[in-house]
Amino acid sequence: MPLRQCTFNGCNTAVEVPHNYRQSPRCEIHQRPKPTPKRKYDHHYHNGKNIYKSSRWVKLRAAKIALNPLCEHCERYGIIKPGNTIDHIIEVEDGGEVWEMSNLATLCHSCHNTKTGKEATKRSRKENNNGFGSLSDF
Repeated sequence: MPLRQCTFNGCNTAVEVPHNYRQSPRCEIHQRPKPTPKRKYDHHYHNGKNIYKSSRWVKLRAAKIALNPLCEHCERYGIIKPGNTIDHIIEVEDGGEVWEMSNLATLCHSCHNTKTGKEATKRSRKENNNGFGSLSDF
């Protein structure tokens, strides 16, 4: 194998490199750390698994839709519209229970997108203001 110089700034150590090696070579002292795999820790995952693909969620979702097949937000305004999405009333990221039936609401697609967008905006404002969204949060 041919020898090449370590590419770490200021290092003059010779490193054996295979012919098909495409990265810049480094000696044993200056090896790049192996990247840790990224792992999501949000409400989509529970014990490392996507909750929305679990049989428990499918059964819970079906039970909630059977109890209340209409969009709960539209119903408040006298609009009768079928609900096809189950939403957490108190977001899991904000401390809501994942599997609690009382924390679930049946929503139509447009109401779900509106509510989720408002919650995401509120959360990002809090992150940008060191945990305080506005005076109305007090």
